[in-house]
Amino acid sequence: MRQKEIIVIGGGGHAKVVISLLLADDNYKVLGYTDKSDRGPILGVKFLGNDEILPKLKSKYPRLSAAIGVGKVTKENIRIEVRKKILKNGFELPVIISKKALIHKDAVIGEGTVISDGAIIQVGAKIGACAIINTGSIVEHDCVIGDFVHVASGATVSGGVTIGKNTMVGAGSTIIQYKKIGHDCLIAAGAVVVDDCQSNGFYAGVPAVLKK
Repeated sequence: MRQKEIIVIGGGGHAKVVISLLLADDNYKVLGYTDKSDRGPILGVKFLGNDEILPKLKSKYPRLSAAIGVGKVTKENIRIEVRKKILKNGFELPVIISKKALIHKDAVIGEGTVISDGAIIQVGAKIGACAIINTGSIVEHDCVIGDFVHVASGATVSGGVTIGKNTMVGAGSTIIQYKKIGHDCLIAAGAVVVDDCQSNGFYAGVPAVLKK
């Protein structure tokens, strides 16, 4: 079986996770990573240059795919701009799933989404494009997760929850069943969400409340 050639955009902590998932997957051959500066080899994967090299790489390797290795670290989600740049240069954005994740065959997962070790995606769940479902997190049955949502490590999204695009669900947090979370929200680490959350809100505490 011929391996699919792929590069990773970004060289930070999330990129390291993405590279580790790709190296464990026999379907892929990681040619390297791009970043603003050379961070040295990452798990043996070399630095290729900054994003200006993307057209040249695509010309040299016409079937080359790309993965977003930039995590959501600010409200201004640069992952959105990275995706635009990748698609503009003609790269495909495959779904990347850890061999140690459990994904129900009925789940729907959008392009460019990364699902890490120990994550569980249950029956009927729908995950948008370029989401991050991090280590040990749970997305229960019939959830709808929007584009660019980041479900951090150990978070639990209970059955039937809807989460709008570009929202961050913090590590170890819990959203109880059938709640609606707006777009561009931040759910703090350890929060327990028992009511719907409006868009652009920051919610923290047990139970979680809107913070000014």
